[in-house]
Amino acid sequence: MAGILYPDSKDADPVVDFGKAELLRILAQALKKALRDKVTHPEFAFISRAELGLYSLLHQLNARVNVRETWRRCDQ
Repeated sequence: MAGILYPDSKDADPVVDFGKAELLRILAQALKKALRDKVTHPEFAFISRAELGLYSLLHQLNARVNVRETWRRCDQ
């Protein structure tokens, strides 16, 4: 998931195209796997559900987002 949302390659496009159905499917699978394998705290389920809802909304809007830059601005 981190590789999709925050690509670390200098040549990679920093903009994530949430309009791609395949991307939403991959993100949903990653969140489900983390919960199923119990690699996270149980409360993570609530955060995951909210995060998946956000990804779904961004998908419906065909949003293209520079996630790294958005996070940087929110983190200040």
